[in-house]
Amino acid sequence: MKQIYFSALLMALSISGYSQTVTEQQTALVVKKTATWCNPCGTWGWDLFTDIWDQVGDETAILEMHNSSSSGLYSSDANAFYGLHEQESSTPVFYVNTINEVAYSSGGIYPSTTKTNVINAVNATNAQSPVVNSGFIHSISGTTIDISTKVKFFENTAGEYYLGVYITEDDVQANQSGISGTATHKRIMRASVTANIYGSLITNGAVSMGDEFTESFSFDLDASWNTDKIKIFTVIWKKNGSDYTYVNAHQTKGFLSNEKYSKEEINTKLYPNVSSGDQDIFLEVKGAMNEYVTIEVFNQVGKKINSVFNGKLDSNKDTFKINNSQSLSKGIYFVNITSGQRINKTLKMIVR
Repeated sequence: MKQIYFSALLMALSISGYSQTVTEQQTALVVKKTATWCNPCGTWGWDLFTDIWDQVGDETAILEMHNSSSSGLYSSDANAFYGLHEQESSTPVFYVNTINEVAYSSGGIYPSTTKTNVINAVNATNAQSPVVNSGFIHSISGTTIDISTKVKFFENTAGEYYLGVYITEDDVQANQSGISGTATHKRIMRASVTANIYGSLITNGAVSMGDEFTESFSFDLDASWNTDKIKIFTVIWKKNGSDYTYVNAHQTKGFLSNEKYSKEEINTKLYPNVSSGDQDIFLEVKGAMNEYVTIEVFNQVGKKINSVFNGKLDSNKDTFKINNSQSLSKGIYFVNITSGQRINKTLKMIVR
């Protein structure tokens, strides 16, 4: 079931609508059109995607798209997503920002040239200054995923803009023609959170630099999906006539294909969580070494009071002073700790 909740003053604290960070960054969308029955997809196409993943996977929104109904990893939403791309009957196809970057020969393709085309398109995209970007946080409870999004414009512009929110799953075990035994598919598209594949309307008309739009979504995951491997990516589309054109993309941080992702427990501690305004208040974060973390303080009406930290943690135990100026007035505050990898936490504190 797909549900959408438009922004309210106070969102559910489990995902905290106040902690999304929207970076002024352009991010390429890299998609491999593939199928489990496709032999080239499991031979040279498999190696090519691995090479692309290892070179730019950490700085793009990247995934496999199984749009063929006879593929073992097919989804109807993946097929609808394919409809937003340049149409090509052959498989595999490698897209950047919905544009086919395959270099075709008379009887096939040139893998090396295709890789160069993809990398060059990614680098050119990521070097651009964005008109608009999105950010999000999410939480999973059972088989329900809740997603809180924010869109921010960095230029004055006008148009009809949409935000698509999509679900992927990493390390999916399935057969693949060209590979003996069971293959590990790096990241496959599972679903669109919205009924329309191009997403939910952000704005239609003029917008000003700095304008922000928030929206929340809830989606019921398939019980067969591994929730530990679920990732989200978003795409901002601009409607031009009847077409929807890629504008920007955002995905939770990916991992190189040869990396092992640590599941070590992350612990946070806020003390004292009830204090007077002239006391020092500390936040302790343990088990998040080398992760990029944002720590912000908001009041109970959603106004950001303080940006405590935004960067890479360089030890396995870090302590931050939350009330640095010792000037918080009486009230309820929320400390949001977010990361593109594992941390999405909200801690409540009271100043008396």
